[in-house]
Amino acid sequence: MNTHQRVHVRMHTLICYLISPYFENGDLFDALRSDNGDNILLDWKTRLKVSYQIACGIDYIHTNNLFRGTILHVDIKSKNIVLDNKFNARLIDFGLSRESMTGSNITTAPLAGRELYRPPGVHKTSPLLDLYAFGVVLREILTGLGPEGTCRSQIPLGLLDMVNFEDMIQRRIWTIDNVWKSVSSIASRCISSVDDDETSDQISSALIRTSLKSILIKESIQKWTVLDDNNCEICIVNGQLETARLKTRGIVIASSSSDVRRLPSAVRVVLKP
Repeated sequence: MNTHQRVHVRMHTLICYLISPYFENGDLFDALRSDNGDNILLDWKTRLKVSYQIACGIDYIHTNNLFRGTILHVDIKSKNIVLDNKFNARLIDFGLSRESMTGSNITTAPLAGRELYRPPGVHKTSPLLDLYAFGVVLREILTGLGPEGTCRSQIPLGLLDMVNFEDMIQRRIWTIDNVWKSVSSIASRCISSVDDDETSDQISSALIRTSLKSILIKESIQKWTVLDDNNCEICIVNGQLETARLKTRGIVIASSSSDVRRLPSAVRVVLKP
């Protein structure tokens, strides 16, 4: 998907910025690795919240609308999931993403370094492959391991059977059996959907999102942790910096009509709402 194809029709040429919040807690991959000691950064409730938020992101891009088709991320992995200072998660890096107007398969070349998040020998990208990768991420969240698994097993997380996988669960973090078993079941369904025709017909990003949401509700876990009650998280532009940069282009932000009348006629004006 090319970014320029999604530019707003009212955006002026060469006067646009791609703005992102700062993610203080880095990526999910490193956060999970840091939980091997006594201090737990991501408890099971936080991990469950993160899982749900990423499922919401996947469901959003997989759901087409009047303006675009289904977006296939193609590169879902724990390194591409970032965490803000309240451990809310975002899915990033859409550089390899593809748009499918029909939701059908798209043939892609093998992606070097991403084999652990893809089923062996499959080069056709479909929504199910995004779900497979998400299933591997869920297993990382449950075990604290990387997608390669352990040196002892020498089997990637995505290829482990249910019995061997459950032996690797971080029980000191996932202290409620029913919770981790439910998440483990969702992960296995995501992973098996690529090879199992019956499962693939019954699984979707919407179903995964709904399944995780039901666990959150049952355990009374917030779906999102608000950063600041006094500010909208969408309004992330630094006001002073915005004003300074606009002035360099001969643009002045005015707060009222009376301010506009006092400005030279040659100056372009943006009236604050």
